Amino acid sequence: MSDPYVTRLENYYLDIMSVRDGYEFSISEHNYPYSDRNELEHIGQKARRIDVRCIFTENPTPSPGWNEGVHLKPTYANHYSFIELLKSERSDLTFSHPKYGEIVGKVKTLTIDADDTINTARVSFTFWEHVTESDTTYERFVVAETAEEFREATDTLKDKYTEDEAAAKVSVSWTADATTYINTLNTKLSSITSPANSIIYQINYGTTTPGLILEALNKAIDRIVELYTTGRDAPASFINNLIVEIREFKSTLSGADANHVHIMGAARVAYETAVVLDEDDANRRSLENKEAARSFDAGGNYIKVDQIPAILTVNELDAMLAEVKTFIDEAVQIDRDYRSLQQSAAYLQSYVNSIKLDRERIETVTYNGLISMHLVALNAGMSYQSAERLVKLNPTIVNPNFAYGDLDVVVPAGT
Repeated sequence: MSDPYVTRLENYYLDIMSVRDGYEFSISEHNYPYSDRNELEHIGQKARRIDVRCIFTENPTPSPGWNEGVHLKPTYANHYSFIELLKSERSDLTFSHPKYGEIVGKVKTLTIDADDTINTARVSFTFWEHVTESDTTYERFVVAETAEEFREATDTLKDKYTEDEAAAKVSVSWTADATTYINTLNTKLSSITSPANSIIYQINYGTTTPGLILEALNKAIDRIVELYTTGRDAPASFINNLIVEIREFKSTLSGADANHVHIMGAARVAYETAVVLDEDDANRRSLENKEAARSFDAGGNYIKVDQIPAILTVNELDAMLAEVKTFIDEAVQIDRDYRSLQQSAAYLQSYVNSIKLDRERIETVTYNGLISMHLVALNAGMSYQSAERLVKLNPTIVNPNFAYGDLDVVVPAGT
């Protein structure tokens, strides 16, 4: 079976010279007749673009993971069929790289610089990622999947400590440094107690020194999570606070100790992000049920309903995911062996993609004079209880009961 983290495009291994990715956003411009002003609206993110430069030579140096019996090596002779593949293939191609894992998409541009005199070809292409319908299969399992990747990251780091311990032959200095690190971790927010149902208690650390280090490290990060857990009602702020606090904790350490805080912190942030996204999705389903309830009885009397839960907007989802992926990417740059971090980022991206496809589209309706958001909601085919959600979609409107002037109100389309 092919390794999803060995650089490859379809059945060709690639000898990478450089790789970079970029994002483009859809910005809608609203112009006004006989006026010099305009308004810009962010309506989503376009496909991710990855620019790749690779080289085909007579005798390429083998890279870890290459298996000649499985895929073709990037030889000069093979570059002809590689180019023909990119020119002729119409269906999705599979691209894998240590940074991105395995993704599918299409090649948008292709440039070849070949020199027959030295049997060398430099090939540059732009790969556009394709988000498929199958990505939504992660939606239901995102918490369980990121939890498994958190445990995998713990095991990977524990194995590395075990190797270091064996290399040091359990020297006095190595043991002393490990003990000092454990003591430092144990003093971080020591007055806070981790809840009994925390994910850190689902892991068997053992009684060896590497196990004790990992146990102390995960407990320290867990106490950071517990410090800010009361802020879960504001998911974006909660995740931001976790990242800021973990960065601050990392800054108090140095070398490998600091890097390991970042790596395990990134694994835990990915898990916590999955949890808040799952909670937000549950709130959305609750919101739909409550908004669908009757607002008035047969006599015209208002029927009081439970509080309408707040949900993340599409822009808030994008901003939070971007911050989390940046934090994870920094951890991956520290040590690429942690494929679990890359996989967690892929799960989160797939989950957010599925949410964005399901979230409502919006349109703008103009009102003049005195108006309430409750009436706007009814005019838009929504329920009376939807007024609070309209206020969130229109931050310039503070009071749902009263708004005055020439108003452009954003409402869900097609309701």
